[in-house]
Amino acid sequence: MGQIVASLALRRTVISTIIVLAFLLVISYPGHSQGNGGSGAPSIETPITTPSAPGSGDQVSVNVTVTSSAGVQSVTVVYTTDNWASVNQTVSAPYVPRFDDYQAVIPAQPEGTHVSYYVVAVDVGSNRSMNNNSGSYYSYTVGTGTGGGGGGGSFNITSTSMWLIAAILGAVMLVMVVVFKSRSSSARPARK
Repeated sequence: MGQIVASLALRRTVISTIIVLAFLLVISYPGHSQGNGGSGAPSIETPITTPSAPGSGDQVSVNVTVTSSAGVQSVTVVYTTDNWASVNQTVSAPYVPRFDDYQAVIPAQPEGTHVSYYVVAVDVGSNRSMNNNSGSYYSYTVGTGTGGGGGGGSFNITSTSMWLIAAILGAVMLVMVVVFKSRSSSARPARK
């Protein structure tokens, strides 16, 4: 009787794990649209700058997640160092698979420089989106010395980390099956 209960529990665990894995695969698919409201335009999340407190010798990486059901064609970051008074600079933000996002690099600026920027994305259907922080723009001010890297302490869930979670869940499920099989075979009485 105990074997039947253990077998049913293992089956429920396996089925639950398969459902979780399927869910993770669906939401981590690169073309998965995350909240673009059906408008067809790309969805641009809040960008993250590294280092968060740059110094005068630091280039600043702007990382941003962009999704589109049609597929993303290009992402750019437009920035200014004079509060949009004259020529703005545009830098391309190519896709970086390691971080599962797009990354632009703003060149190092002199101490005291205030940099404001926004993100523009175009999908393969030529739909254009802009994230300018609701007109307030994203910004940072260059401090003294060097920023010494990113702030750390955050964990962004990306499709890469979803795959890692799925692999860990799959490995745990496999270990559970092996342990159950070895326990159930050792619990059987010897035949005469």
